This record gives sequence, C-alpha cells and structure tokens, in this order.
Amino acid sequence: MKTTKLILALLVLLTVGCGKNENKPDDQEDPEESRTLTDIVSQAYLDEVKTMGFTIHTGSSASAREIGGDYLVAPYKHDASNFMQTVSVDPSGFTISIMVDQNGGELFVGFSNEGHSSFNLSKPFMIGAGKNFTICRHRDVSGIAYAQLISGTKEGNALKNVKLATIRLANGDINIYSDADGTSSQQP
Repeated sequence: MKTTKLILALLVLLTVGCGKNENKPDDQEDPEESRTLTDIVSQAYLDEVKTMGFTIHTGSSASAREIGGDYLVAPYKHDASNFMQTVSVDPSGFTISIMVDQNGGELFVGFSNEGHSSFNLSKPFMIGAGKNFTICRHRDVSGIAYAQLISGTKEGNALKNVKLATIRLANGDINIYSDADGTSSQQP
C-alpha cells in the first residue's frame, strides 16, 4: 500500500514538474510569456478595429528578431476614429523601433516621438505568422490605460502596410493610423 502511494505521489510530482518552463527557476515563471490580445483588449474592441480597417495578423511564428529594426512611418495618416470626424496627414511621420534584448530576448517597441520614458503597463508582445505581425503594447498615458496595436508585413528592408490602432480601454475610443504610401523604409 505504501509503495502504491509513493508511486502515485511521484507521478503527480512528475506531471506538475513537466508543465513548468525548463528555462526558468520555479519562482520565476513569466505569466506574460503566452499573452493573447484578449488578455489586454476586449473582443468587442478588437472586432471594431477590424471593421475600421485595421489588420490583425494571428499566429505564433512571427519573429521580432527577423522583423526588428528602425523604420520611418511617413507620411503618417490618421485614417479613422470612432469618436471624431478627422482625417489628417503628417508628412514627416515618425520612426518605429522594434528590437529584441540580446540577453533575455525581451521585445522593445518605441516611437521616435515618445522619448525614453516607460509607460508600459505590461511587456509588449508580438503575434503573427512568418513576416506578418501584430504587436500589442499596453500603455498608460497620463493615467489612462490604452492598448496600441501595430501591424504590418516585413518585405526586404521595409515594412509594408503598417497600421497603428490606439484603443482607450475604459471606453473603447479608437483611432486608426497608417503609413499613407504603404512602405516604411528601414533606417540606417
């Protein structure tokens, strides 16, 4: 009887142990490793950004290392909003930086016009397949929680069809922006 209980206890320990991430100590599990968009943004808001012309690429094979770099998103166009009627174009645009930390593989995404202050409420993450990607950033801007979604496709030394959606999480205010000419060139 004691042998049966011992074997049963060992099987339980093995089952629990095999489910853990082998690369991290037990006390350092990262709950953000397998995030999904609906962990940050409600499905209703995701459905709305799609109807407003934003593309969400799905999958788990997009690689920030392959897509990474600095890209000029210009001219930068405000395409749509669900709370105001304005469409505008900024010819100078901005630079988007997509990088991966060499030590831990952590994703960094920044815009040239936001300075160096950190406003992330959680780590940014990327979904997508192959060269098609969608990045999610969970941000705090002046005490207001937002999700920023960035999507596009890496082609050669450029990103194609870059779009940015900002979603105010408290009330669902959405703005959609894009690179008006469809090509965001990689910067030296």
